[in-house]
Formats: sequence, C-alpha cells, structure tokens
Amino acid sequence: MEAKRIGGFAKKLRDARTAVGITKYRLAQLSGISKQSLSRLELGQMQPSWETVQTIARALGVSCEAFAEPASTDSKPPAALPRGRPRKAAGSPPADGKKGAPGRSRKAKRAGDH
Repeated sequence: MEAKRIGGFAKKLRDARTAVGITKYRLAQLSGISKQSLSRLELGQMQPSWETVQTIARALGVSCEAFAEPASTDSKPPAALPRGRPRKAAGSPPADGKKGAPGRSRKAKRAGDH
C-alpha cells in the first residue's frame, strides 16, 4: 500500500537499490549518505540535490538517467499562460461589491491619527 503513495525519485531509488541487492545500510556506507537520509529519500519525505543523485548513482553503479522522469508523451506543448495580474474589466465594481467607504480616505485618516 505504501509503495503506491511513493512516486518519482523515491520509487526509482528503492527499485534501483533492491535490483542491485543491497540494503539501505550498505548503500549508506558506499555513498557516504546517512541511512536516515536514504530512508527519507526512499519514503519521498525529502528531495535530493543533483549532487546527491550523482553520489547515489555512483554507489549503485547505475547512470543518473535511472532516476530521470520519463519524457512526456504529449505532442503539443502546454498552452502559455498570460503574464502578470489579470486586468479588471472597465467599469466593474470592486470585488467586495462596495462602492467605497463614506467619509475620509485612508490617507486622510492615517494623517489625522497622529
């Protein structure tokens, strides 16, 4: 059950380690990475740096590509999102539906509060 929740690097690390046939303890010795960190990586509780990926790959005797995500099968690139904050429609009321507070403006209130 727990393996279904684990994805990406965590699953690939566990699969690579078990395929080589070594324990987390032995991988910790070979890589110089603590057993606790390796456990957290395999559980998906921590994401590795690129240096850590390279160190683990070397210790396991595999290519770093063993941990790469598969290429997307989409032939279309994702639609570009518009940049910046969306513009308000001309003449639209404020988001709270009020026209504005009666009386003094905020600046006037702040200046008079001193």
